Amino acid sequence: MTLNGLLALSRQRIGSLALVIVLSVMAALGAVAALPVTYTAKAVGYMRVYVPDNVADTTDSYYVATQLASRKIDAVIPVFTSETVGQRVVDSLGLDETASQIARSLTATHAENTATVVVTAKASSPQSARRVADEAIVQSAQEVRELEGDRYPGEIVLMSSSELSEVTRSPSSIRFVAFGAFGGLVLAYIWIILREVTDNTVRGVDDLRAAGDLTALGAVPYSSSISRVGAGGTAAPAVEEAMRRLRINVLHGGGSGGSLIVTSPAAADGRTTVAARLARVFSLAGARVVLVDGDLRAPALAETFGVDADASGLSQLLAGEVSVDEVMTEASIPGLEFIPAGRTLSNPSELLASSRMAALIAELEADRIVVIDSPPVLDYADAAIMAERAGGVLLVARAGRTTVNDLQEAILAIEQGGGTVAGVVLNRVSSRWRRRPFGAVHSEAPGGGRRERR
Repeated sequence: MTLNGLLALSRQRIGSLALVIVLSVMAALGAVAALPVTYTAKAVGYMRVYVPDNVADTTDSYYVATQLASRKIDAVIPVFTSETVGQRVVDSLGLDETASQIARSLTATHAENTATVVVTAKASSPQSARRVADEAIVQSAQEVRELEGDRYPGEIVLMSSSELSEVTRSPSSIRFVAFGAFGGLVLAYIWIILREVTDNTVRGVDDLRAAGDLTALGAVPYSSSISRVGAGGTAAPAVEEAMRRLRINVLHGGGSGGSLIVTSPAAADGRTTVAARLARVFSLAGARVVLVDGDLRAPALAETFGVDADASGLSQLLAGEVSVDEVMTEASIPGLEFIPAGRTLSNPSELLASSRMAALIAELEADRIVVIDSPPVLDYADAAIMAERAGGVLLVARAGRTTVNDLQEAILAIEQGGGTVAGVVLNRVSSRWRRRPFGAVHSEAPGGGRRERR
C-alpha cells in the first residue's frame, strides 16, 4: 500500500481510527485508576572525609582519606537498603510499615569516582516518600558510624534533601494516556489495513473498476430523502443528478433494444428504487416509458404508483386473462406508464419464460423504453430468464454490502441465461467513498461513428 493510499484509507476510516484511539485511551485511564499509586522521592547523601588536627602531614592524610572515601562508598551502598536501616527509619518516624517493607521501598546508587549516593524512596504519598528518603540517609550515616567505629575518617551527611527534587507519580497518567493513544493508533491501522485487505465489498467506483471488466454506469449517493418521498418522488439534488447521469450512461452504455431489466445480486440492494427512479428520469426527459413490476414473488411498486395491490397485472397478462390495455396505468408523470405485478406466484418462472413474455417485451419496446424490475438474480432465476428477452440488464450493487464475488456470480448467471449485462450502478454510496463524477468517455457506437459516454 502506497503512502497516498494509506492517507486516503485514513480519511475514509477516520471514524474507526478515532473510535479505536478513544477506546485505547479510556483503557489506559482505566488501568491508571485500577493500579495502586506510588510516589517516589529522591535525596542525595555525601561521604565527607576529615583529617585529624594532630597529623603532621595533613596533605598526604587528606589525600588518602579522600581516596578511601571514594572507594568505601561502594562498600556501604548495601547499608542504605538494609532491614537494619529500615528498622531505624520505622522507629525514627513512627511508621506503621515493617522494616522489610521500608527496605524494599529504598534504592541506593553511586556514580563512579564520586562521593555521593542517591537514595530513592517509594511511598503511598509524596510527604511520606520525602520523609523516608531523607531519614534513610540520616539513619544510614548512624549505621555506618557504628559499623566503622569512631576512628573512620569519613561521615555520610545529607547533601540534598528530597524537598529540593520533584516527586514522581507511578503510574503516570500522562505516560499511560500517551502510550494508550499511540497503541490505539497502531492497533487501529492494523485493523483497518487487515479489513481493507480481506474485505472484497464494493464501496466505490474505484473498487468496481478494480474488480474486473465491469462497466460502471453510475453511483447513487446515500440519501435519507428517498425514504421520505418514496421511489417515485423528488429526492435530494445529489440523487436526482446521479439518476440523470445514469440515464445518459444507460442510453449510451451498451445493450440493444429499448428494454432494460433492473436487478441485483441480493435482496434489499435498492433495485426497485433504482428502477422506479430511472423510469421517472427517462419520462422527464420526454421519452415514453413503461415501468413493469416483474417481481411476481414480492412486488413493491404498486404502492409507489398508487395502484391497488390486488389489481390485475403482469401475472394475469402472461396467463392470458387480461390485455395490455387493461393492466396499463398512467402515472402522474407525463409519458410514464406502469404495469403492476398482479397476483403473486410462488414459482413464476414458467410464465416469465413463456412466449407471451417475449411478445410483451417486443410489443412494449416498439415505441417505448421498457424498464422491468426483477427479483434478485442470485436468489431466483427470474432475472436470468427475462434477460434473454430484454435488450440489457442493469445490475444494482449496494455499496459496502455487495461483494465482488456476488457481482461476478450474478453476471455469470445472466450471461449463462443468454442475457447481456449493460453495466453496474452503485447504490447508497457513502460520501467518503465517492470519487470524481463519471467523466465523458468516448467509445464507438454499434453503427459506426462516436458516441459520448458520461
